[in-house]
Amino acid sequence: MLLAFVDETSDTKFKDYFGLCCATINSNFYRQIKDDFQRALKRGGWNTDIEFKGSYLFSALSGDTNVPIEKRIEIASDILALNTAKRNARVKFNVNSG
Repeated sequence: MLLAFVDETSDTKFKDYFGLCCATINSNFYRQIKDDFQRALKRGGWNTDIEFKGSYLFSALSGDTNVPIEKRIEIASDILALNTAKRNARVKFNVNSG
């Protein structure tokens, strides 16, 4: 079974921007990815009560403000590494913006 996660984004400054992303994960891999994702956040010192969002990555005022931007980038890199493989990737993304 495939699990599908859909998220949207927009921009308050650029009103015509709208982005949509869909990630699909084989349900057999979901538990491991979720656990590894949570471990990456904890290793990086991110408060797991605060959502880890792309829009917070370079913001000193949003997200977990106790985590410096350099550490946020490291956390994001660790999380992205969960999705990469030479063969049989566990996660597939489809992105459309307009």
